[in-house]
Amino acid sequence: MNLSDRDDGWEKNCREPDVAAFLKDGKAINHDTHWQGAADSLVEIINPGERTHDKITFYGRIGVVELLVIDRDPWTIELFRQKDDGMEKVGQTTLDAPETLECRSVGLTFQLLPGKQRPMIKAVHPQSGRQWEF
Repeated sequence: MNLSDRDDGWEKNCREPDVAAFLKDGKAINHDTHWQGAADSLVEIINPGERTHDKITFYGRIGVVELLVIDRDPWTIELFRQKDDGMEKVGQTTLDAPETLECRSVGLTFQLLPGKQRPMIKAVHPQSGRQWEF
């Protein structure tokens, strides 16, 4: 999906996050071709050659509520949250320090855990107790 800071000319300034959540009472606008403005939650997975951390300033400027950045070399998950028209890093989970990250916008927690072939990401919905590992 495409996420921009504008309606007209959106192609000139947009980003393509790996996962996006837009809540029904959120501030983003769906223009069918793209979304404009503050997504409630985004996930960026770092791939070789990508400049994922350069996107964080853009996401902060358009009001994204929360952002998870997943890095696979080394395995790390960082949580950023909107603060003063920018994104502030509020937590990190690694294999050596498997802290639980709370994504308030979507009501889930995330944690990085060892796996058989590669590390696993554990997501939990605390209210229901449901959990997923992927």
